[in-house]
Amino acid sequence: MFLKWLRTILQLITIYIVLTLRNSFTALLTKIKKIMNKNNDNSSKGWILGFGLLAGIAVGYYLNSNEGRAARRKAQVRFDEYGNQISEYGHQVSQQVSERANQLSEDAKHKLQEGKQWAGETADSLKSTINEKATALRTGAADTVESVENSFKRGVNKAKASIEGKKA
Repeated sequence: MFLKWLRTILQLITIYIVLTLRNSFTALLTKIKKIMNKNNDNSSKGWILGFGLLAGIAVGYYLNSNEGRAARRKAQVRFDEYGNQISEYGHQVSQQVSERANQLSEDAKHKLQEGKQWAGETADSLKSTINEKATALRTGAADTVESVENSFKRGVNKAKASIEGKKA
């Protein structure tokens, strides 16, 4: 999968280079045409055309010679080597990313477990504190009720004594 992707990228790069060269060549021809139009002398057009033909023939001859074929093969080998290096580098990077993702996942699981443990401990502590406060509140309320009841009984007894003292 990665090799297909890499080949596609390399093909796109090659197409880009070819188009860039073509655009440069087109720009060169446009400049030559401007120069030729400035000089309406037909002999200068012939020289430029002849020079272009000779350059094309020389490049074609060189690329078709043994030395040119060797240069093309060498360029193809370098291109393949660069492709292999890119592929290897991509594999290494994807492996490092995968390892880092696994490490982060493990760290997240560990932190989640720590959070759960902390939440459990906090809930237990809170429950214990609430139970202690509720018990203290019940005890205090019972004491208060008992005190009020005793005061009420004393008041009732005092009232009875006062009423009996007035009757007698």
